[in-house]
Amino acid sequence: MRFYSINELMNADVYDSEALFFGKVCGLAVKNGWVRLKICVEIETDNVYPDYEKLAKILGIKEKENEASLEELVALAKEKGLDIPYRRAKQNISLLKSFIEPSEIKLISMSQTPSGKLVAIVLDTPREAKYRGRGRGSETVLDPDVIMDKLVISLEKGILGYAKEIVVGPGEPGLRCESLERRGEIKWLAFLRRLKEKGYSKLYEALAEWRDPLINRKLPLALLDDVKRIIAKHECSDALNILEEYVEESPLTFHDVPWSSILKIGDIILTK
Repeated sequence: MRFYSINELMNADVYDSEALFFGKVCGLAVKNGWVRLKICVEIETDNVYPDYEKLAKILGIKEKENEASLEELVALAKEKGLDIPYRRAKQNISLLKSFIEPSEIKLISMSQTPSGKLVAIVLDTPREAKYRGRGRGSETVLDPDVIMDKLVISLEKGILGYAKEIVVGPGEPGLRCESLERRGEIKWLAFLRRLKEKGYSKLYEALAEWRDPLINRKLPLALLDDVKRIIAKHECSDALNILEEYVEESPLTFHDVPWSSILKIGDIILTK
């Protein structure tokens, strides 16, 4: 089992067991030995959302005593049969929606994409379905208009990619997913030699200390962001341009998923 720091999990997308988007990780709460992840949602201008203050007032919860999340207040109001008040956002805002405990986490998966790392968490509870007032059990209907370009996550293998094509195999159809991961390598020794030739001695020393080029003649492409961060600290934009000359990417890979392996289709597609 692998464990993750809060820095690794910050801004991770969280989905419930019904494949519905629940929110993003926005912090860690530790109190009396109780560890929970904070989950926030982004509300864009002119969108409506439950009014936290009015909800607390309706429920008779004093502000100083209130440590409940938005999700808990909404659930309590529904339980009491109360109408939920809404308000319209006048600007983009971030709201603390809820907390999740480690025991609720079914899967944590990371994937290196062209734009950086994508981190996804899947819960084993229908938290968002309950929040939206929906029951369990979404239909897994083979409808190209519904499934195309959705993120596909396997509970066994993690993030597979985005749904791109319906495929056919012996006995049943399937779903082809385009992998998100950048595969390839960095010609590390050659890149560092070039930096040395250009006179970037301090940057060369920092990178060589991080990964010895005599031991690591090439590096996996998954380390590209780390390399860029070190270069950025030395404020050497020319080195970033040089780096691209020493990056070799492999062709995109695909994963084929039998339709019988698909568990849920919601905001994402969950598979076995």
